[in-house]
Amino acid sequence: MPNTHYETLGVSENANAKEIKAAYRKLARRLHPDVNRSADAADLMSSVNEAYEVLKTPESRATYDAFRRTGVSHAAPPPKPADSPGVRHLISVVDVPSPIYCLGFSPNGANIAMGCFDNVLRYVSAKTGNRLAEVRLEGGAVSHLRWATNRRVTAVGSSDRSVTVWQVNDREVSKMRVKRAEWVSQALAGPPGTVYFGSVHRSVTCFNSNSGTIVFSRKLHTDSVTSLALGADDTLLASGGNDQRVILWDARTGRETAVIGPLRAPVARLAVSGTGSQLAVALVDHGIRIFDLQSGSLRHTLWGHEGPVEALSYHPEGRLLASIGRDASVRLWNATTGEPVANLGGHSGPVEAVAFSHGGDLMAAGSIDRVLTLWRIESP
Repeated sequence: MPNTHYETLGVSENANAKEIKAAYRKLARRLHPDVNRSADAADLMSSVNEAYEVLKTPESRATYDAFRRTGVSHAAPPPKPADSPGVRHLISVVDVPSPIYCLGFSPNGANIAMGCFDNVLRYVSAKTGNRLAEVRLEGGAVSHLRWATNRRVTAVGSSDRSVTVWQVNDREVSKMRVKRAEWVSQALAGPPGTVYFGSVHRSVTCFNSNSGTIVFSRKLHTDSVTSLALGADDTLLASGGNDQRVILWDARTGRETAVIGPLRAPVARLAVSGTGSQLAVALVDHGIRIFDLQSGSLRHTLWGHEGPVEALSYHPEGRLLASIGRDASVRLWNATTGEPVANLGGHSGPVEAVAFSHGGDLMAAGSIDRVLTLWRIESP
């Protein structure tokens, strides 16, 4: 069995990015469950996906190499979370079997589903942190999930020019569909049966996973699409790109409704407030801009992250904005004034996922350090 991610991909520790990508694509073509019917193909493909995700960017590769040099296979124990006025740490779930890359609360706030690097969807109790169930997702690397009901989750992922959609009912996969596509940079689960994805070839596509048909696909960006976000009522879609612009769309028809930009740098992440009045835009300069959606004007610029921002999430009432980063930080901001509220910590590696419960009383964050932190958000 390979001991390192380099051995999993069959490359040397001095391999460059081009060699790593070529090795991954060669293995993916050979091991993908669509073409390889052997019993261990899915497990091997999962290991290859995890190795590639860690080694494909200089930052995550450097972190991994640092841990290996010190004889530590995973991140060090996370620092103690810091409570703040109106925010109280509840629990930390440590030693999750695989890095956490997406998560979400069930509509009733009782459970949290986490999509992990090993292509397993894990359920934990939002009250106790107890592990409830695991569901293996064959055929791709999960990157986004969305609860449809308290018993049904849609998960999406992209790998080597394809988008995979899983419907998970009662913690069992009831349906899986694979859509061949251009090289996908972002995939997003929408309302039931709807998936959005952006590509490095500038397109934004809406896919009906029930019928297997394309609802719309348009190329209005002039460079790679890097981020997608939906409004709370699923009628507004925002896309950001390396062309330093954000395009707003009618999420049902693909009609362009507005353009914000050009900005000062390429777009890294997006979030639309629950009230639909604000758009948060994280740029590659590590800063976050908050725009008024009615006027398109810039309201606030937020500085504090020392590394790339990995995700943004608005409180359902729109009063708070959560941001997480590759600098291992979990930050809260007053979305109205732009003032910082808290730097919560609790992680020792890049934080990849953050979400509020539907009622707004809980917030969770997950990281590649295999730790899930859960917070109580007090009413003002």
